[in-house]
Amino acid sequence: MPDTPEVIDISPARAVECLTAGRFVEAEHIIDRLLVGQPQSPTSWTLAAKVRQAKGDFAGMVSAAKSARDLSKAGLNEAFLYCEALIFSGQFQLLRDELALLEETIALADTRALSKLSEFYTHCGAFEDAERLADRALATAPHDAGLLFNRAAARIAIGRHDEAEGDLDMVIKRQPRDYDAYYNRATLRKQTQDNNHITELRELRRLVSPCPPALGYALAKELEDLGRWTESFAALEEGARARRAMLPYRVETDLEAMAQIANTFGAERLSGVKEAASDTGPIFVLGLPRTGTTLIDRILSSHADISSVGEVDDMPLSLTAATMGASDKGDRIRRAASIDMEGLGTQYWRRLQGRINANTIVDKTPSNFLYIGLIALAMPTAKIVHVQRHPIAAGYAIYKTLFRMGYPYSYDLTDLGRYIAGYQRLMDHWRKALPGRLIEVAYEDLVTEPEQTVRTLLSACHMQWDEGCMAFYANAAPSATASAAQVRQPIHTASVDLWRQYETQLQPLRDAIIQECGDPKW
Repeated sequence: MPDTPEVIDISPARAVECLTAGRFVEAEHIIDRLLVGQPQSPTSWTLAAKVRQAKGDFAGMVSAAKSARDLSKAGLNEAFLYCEALIFSGQFQLLRDELALLEETIALADTRALSKLSEFYTHCGAFEDAERLADRALATAPHDAGLLFNRAAARIAIGRHDEAEGDLDMVIKRQPRDYDAYYNRATLRKQTQDNNHITELRELRRLVSPCPPALGYALAKELEDLGRWTESFAALEEGARARRAMLPYRVETDLEAMAQIANTFGAERLSGVKEAASDTGPIFVLGLPRTGTTLIDRILSSHADISSVGEVDDMPLSLTAATMGASDKGDRIRRAASIDMEGLGTQYWRRLQGRINANTIVDKTPSNFLYIGLIALAMPTAKIVHVQRHPIAAGYAIYKTLFRMGYPYSYDLTDLGRYIAGYQRLMDHWRKALPGRLIEVAYEDLVTEPEQTVRTLLSACHMQWDEGCMAFYANAAPSATASAAQVRQPIHTASVDLWRQYETQLQPLRDAIIQECGDPKW
């Protein structure tokens, strides 16, 4: 534990400065002294909540944020901080109760507050409520592009794509430089020769330099829909290059972390870990993004006895809380080996059931492949479904997707190839250290032999056959992933070999994988 620094300036401004600079020990010292001197100050408790958040002390964050809210006498900033704390701590039922109370007090004309409530409902997975609050805000601010964008996002999640496209058209009309709106609109449907936006996008591209990432991705998507392969990849490369230039990312950092995870959770540490056969508990659907994880999630959650929370951060946040005080990613991995595994499993499951009250729940967060060792140790009844896809097909599907958050390796073909190789090495490690624990599903098998693949999958998850799984595209449940439009269509094979249109352009991806893993038998 570092020595407590001597601090002369004990003020909220100084505490904020320290928090911003990442000097959390100094910030905490200042805030502790502020709380002693000003225990009734909402500002002091707000700062206490923020420093506890930075430490991974989410329970402490909730307590401090609640004090700030109670002392502020209905201040909205403090109420919203309390809502954020409930999200970090996984107390989603309390969050929904808090949002219902706030709805009763917020003025109809307070568009900022209504918009914020809409965002919080999105965090709960309550997309219908998110749309309703956006509607309420738009009643008084019908031309607010931000509100229209948020309503479009909610409508995409609940499958109302035509209305979402109309919202995005209005966003573009009011804010022609909102490039994300062009990209979101392009992904909503397959563009046709008679109904596309390519001329509009090309004209906009001519007027702006350098190319905004989302504009490049939007143009690439629409050109690909029309089979204009060379033009599409050129636009995609331009968009990806622009996005990569914005990120201070080193793929070596992720590769080192994966190697450390394998060393920390080696075969000896995992020896004797067995699955407890059960038809209840979590089902983890994981792997690389854009490999069919959302499709598997929709198939499973169309079963009468299975629910889904979609793509969430409950596993990493549970680990963050369990390794509170870790100084960096490497320190967190080291600490993870000696935490209370049963406590981790209990905390994680509590978070999931706070989102949706069910006995069998799918968490389809792809990057949970990093936590397979922890999952096996902490949750004996968990099912671990690993979705695989041809590495170049997966790589291209990842490369052509503009992610809102995460996946910084996806914007450079060499970075992407090296990351895929690191992922493959880690998955090979889990197979050897946890023999028989992974339920492996190949995307190509799923789309060519869907019923047999799904029957095998359900059996491995200790679930009875349910015909509803084959009608997953009729599932009305929301989906907020990059595949939100595709999963409302029946299974098809159109994407299996799409990457072959770009074999020459994708050579750097192939070369990077081969350099890391040797020449695979593809």
